[in-house]
Amino acid sequence: MEYYKNMICVTMQELTREDDGSPVMSKSNYNYHVRTGKINRVRLGGGMGNCALIEFASLPDRFKNRFIEKYGDPAEQIRESVMPDRLIIDTQARDFFAGYILSNGSYLPVEKIKEYTINASVLNELIQMLSERAALRRALGGKASNLWETILGTVERLREQEGHTLPDALSTLKSKIKKYQEQGYESLISRKFGNVNTLKITEEAGRQIIALKRSKVPVYNNDQIFNEFNRIAQEKGWKPLKSINSLLQFLNRPDIEPLWYDAVHGELAAHQRYSRKHKTKLPQMRDSIWYGDGTKLNLYYKAVDHNGRSVIRTTQVYEVMDAYSETLLGYHISDSENFEAQYRAYRMAIETAKCRPFEIVTDNQGGHKKLEASRFFEGISRVSRRTAPYSGQSKTIESAFGRFQSQILHQDWRFTGMNITAKRADSRPNLEFIEANKEFLYTYEELLVAYAEARQAWNNAPPSAHRSSTY
Repeated sequence: MEYYKNMICVTMQELTREDDGSPVMSKSNYNYHVRTGKINRVRLGGGMGNCALIEFASLPDRFKNRFIEKYGDPAEQIRESVMPDRLIIDTQARDFFAGYILSNGSYLPVEKIKEYTINASVLNELIQMLSERAALRRALGGKASNLWETILGTVERLREQEGHTLPDALSTLKSKIKKYQEQGYESLISRKFGNVNTLKITEEAGRQIIALKRSKVPVYNNDQIFNEFNRIAQEKGWKPLKSINSLLQFLNRPDIEPLWYDAVHGELAAHQRYSRKHKTKLPQMRDSIWYGDGTKLNLYYKAVDHNGRSVIRTTQVYEVMDAYSETLLGYHISDSENFEAQYRAYRMAIETAKCRPFEIVTDNQGGHKKLEASRFFEGISRVSRRTAPYSGQSKTIESAFGRFQSQILHQDWRFTGMNITAKRADSRPNLEFIEANKEFLYTYEELLVAYAEARQAWNNAPPSAHRSSTY
């Protein structure tokens, strides 16, 4: 059984197998129900490990009861699988509570900062589950009570793991979630610490605060927003903000933060923070999934410009990697991620692996659409799918690139450094040294040889926690 396309599904083998007791239904009965459309077959079988899947909800009651008696209730197993195993701590909540100033001018106790941070992190997890309630309700039998049972189960599991202090009664928990969505972090602070009043900001005043937060000319920090808003409020007859905490409480509300986050931190950061994430189950054998992606070739080389002057340049590389072993199978170096680079990389990958992959995963950039239009991927794989570009979590090749850079290419003094968001000093190039020694940089031909040797070093490295020694 498995969770497939927001449905609880069981396999044909589970329904008809006889080696573990009486079958749920005979094979002839199964074929009849599929042929007449009395049960919903959501995926055809065929190929290694690719079993036919039947929607559990479409089975007649007599077969459902037999299945539950033999294997257990699938909904219970799905309920366990959707509960988070690990809590993601909300660092912004920790910063908010650590900097919160009470009415008497003091700060919150350290133990309360920890308690409120964990509570906020758990509430974020619950709100995320509620945002996907339609899919979860269908998976759990279509009843709202099943969804809330799952949420309560998550609350108790996280209570044991993290020690949060959220209520265990459903009605009180619903009120707590609603209040948190409306008022943000400050709703979690106990009134015993002083006069914690609910913030009342009108819709018009709220739009003004968001506009100031998003402003690029000039760019305001929070103290400046506070002062500027109160100046505008005096002109327009609005109620002024009494403290900077009121401003931060409003800006950090779950329904307000997405309205300004992209302008302050960039569209990519907003995409990473708010877009829906899918979890990919990694393969258990080689050539199940190949990832293809282009990136900067992180080595400088010397060239001559049109005026005959010596210049320092970099170029691009398109790599194809086996997801299971993280072996770099095929590549092509060029100044752009185009159709030719991708075609040559996949051709080399097939020649290296001496077989074709079951699934190919690419992003939505470069020549991938042209390859799809020519039915290239259909010819070399069973399944091909695309992920969003600039989304590092969607393909493990992104993290493999990072480790390839830090473990192999970093040893070469011609290393360009990692991506522009890297914060560690040793992840950046020594440009002064490179500029002083640019006559000793690789030529383009030498670069090709050096990169091929670096790939070979990566592929020949001993197995690790990330990599298998399959190839």
